Amino acid sequence: MSLPAKRCGRPPVLSFLEKKKRKQSLDRRRGKTRIYVGNHIDRWLTLKEKLDFRNDAEVAGFLLDLTACVFVVYIVEHIILV
Repeated sequence: MSLPAKRCGRPPVLSFLEKKKRKQSLDRRRGKTRIYVGNHIDRWLTLKEKLDFRNDAEVAGFLLDLTACVFVVYIVEHIILV
């Protein structure tokens, strides 16, 4: 009969089920920040590269800001100045 192999390093702090629940919780949280761009991924990546953005959040922020500016101009031209 042989002895069980000793494991090196720090002993696990969380049980398997606790790790699984924690991972699921983090995955759910991360999933809430995702968007689906579908077939437009190539356009998204090209824009990201051309504007030299480091991450997708910068691209999204830029597009939201741009949309807000266009919306304000539209309101001024078509509603306020009428």
